Amino acid sequence: MSAIFTQAASLWSQMKADYDDAIEAQIRRAEAETNGAMVSRAGRERGVDAESLFTGPEARAKKYASDELLAFWAVHPRLRLDEFEEQWAGMMFA
Repeated sequence: MSAIFTQAASLWSQMKADYDDAIEAQIRRAEAETNGAMVSRAGRERGVDAESLFTGPEARAKKYASDELLAFWAVHPRLRLDEFEEQWAGMMFA
């Protein structure tokens, strides 16, 4: 394996771990601010897990998010991996 690829893989792993921590913090904050009401009725009927709304496709998240969670995201935008990676890289290589 190339040295460059190894370093890139290591950096990506570090970024992904930081993203996972940020998502976990956002989920816990959303739980507190929505009193746990994060999945819409339609989502509950389909067995949607609240945490999957933070990491899955955005269209699905908006479809099954409760009004409370949508209001939370209006103030604290849903954190996408590609956006986080760009911000993270900007801080690492600034």
